[in-house]
Amino acid sequence: MLHTDTSEFGEIALQSASDFRLIMEAMSRPGKVMNFDEIHESTGTMNAGSSMVAMTLCDHETPVWLDDELSTEEVKEFVRFNCSSPITTDPGGIQFGFFSKPPSNEELERFPLGTPAYPDRSATLVIQIDGLSEGSGVVLGGPGIKTIHKLNANGLEKSFWNWWQQNNMRFPLGIDVILTTDTSIAALPRTVHVMEVV
Repeated sequence: MLHTDTSEFGEIALQSASDFRLIMEAMSRPGKVMNFDEIHESTGTMNAGSSMVAMTLCDHETPVWLDDELSTEEVKEFVRFNCSSPITTDPGGIQFGFFSKPPSNEELERFPLGTPAYPDRSATLVIQIDGLSEGSGVVLGGPGIKTIHKLNANGLEKSFWNWWQQNNMRFPLGIDVILTTDTSIAALPRTVHVMEVV
């Protein structure tokens, strides 16, 4: 008689559900630094946060774009095996784009913003940075923030926040961003306002 141990599959399902809740909470609380446990590991040049986001949100219906540093066979195989996502070099037709480091404003403008009829057909960009903390840094406001929220995103230059102000003004069009490190993520939905850059 064949006995199959399904405990590992159950643990994977529970972890996936936990990761999804963490990402959704991050999106609903812009700029809030969400820490995760040591279960998550980096994959080559893709840090643990980006790997977790890819495994949780990407599937066979979500085209993925990788920047040059992430376009290694190791990372591509990880995306194909764990997400079944098609990998494309065309940034104009993707749903998820992954950056190994903060992109330039020119690079950011290459991704879809959605259309008036379908604003959800926009890109979510996952950007790896050096560190995330709260209590200092750029001042954020908007839906999901009671008064103000201060986020220190180590590695993002003032030029990014200047671009973000333009991105926010395009609402309901625009790009959503998830910032990642090896131990945490923070989300910037297009609805969030940059009130002050310090």
